[in-house]
Parts: sequence; structure tokens; C-alpha cells
Amino acid sequence: MSTTFTWPGGTVTASCDLSSLATTRRARVIVHEILDDAPIFTLRPAGPRTAALRIYCTTHADATLLAAGYGDGLTVTITDDGEAPLIADTIATDQIALHRSQILGWVLEVDITEVA
Repeated sequence: MSTTFTWPGGTVTASCDLSSLATTRRARVIVHEILDDAPIFTLRPAGPRTAALRIYCTTHADATLLAAGYGDGLTVTITDDGEAPLIADTIATDQIALHRSQILGWVLEVDITEVA
């Protein structure tokens, strides 16, 4: 399986373990507790999807290029061969970690949030 990461000024195609991508959305409903009465709810849409993405790259050059794309604060578009991605347009919102695995090659871990 091949996943392509594209951003302004760069593209990387890397092997990606999509099973490590689990998205979450924070519910943003506000509950107002009323004394001696039923609570009142302020309904709001759920927040954006977030995920911890793990990307396996076969070369150090691809791994550092992709880490730089996320590190520059750019929107990175994720597409997958033959399948619709769980998250398409993303930004890094917390950790960007790059390390070498003797078995997997270069591993890039990025905390991401979807953007519209």
C-alpha cells in the first residue's frame, strides 16, 4: 500500500501503516446544570478530527522532507492508493517525532488535525 503526502513545495510517497491511524473528534455540547430542574444543553458541532499518524519511510531523505513539510506549518494532503483517506488535509498540532527502526526503516510520528 502506498500513501502520498503533498504540500506546497513538496511530495513524498511512502509506505504507511494506516492501521495506526485512529481518528477522534471531541464533542462540544455544553451541559448547563440547573438547580432542581432538568439540565439544558447547548448543542454545537463536534470539533475537527485529530489523530496520531505513524508513517514508515524507506529513506531518510523522504522522512526528513515530510517532517519538514509538517514542521513548516503547511497543510499536508494525504491520499492513498485505491482507498479514500480517513483524513485528507492535515496540519501538525503537537509532536513531530522521527526515529530509525532497524526493522521498519525511518518512522515519522505526527499528531495531526484535519483542516477545512
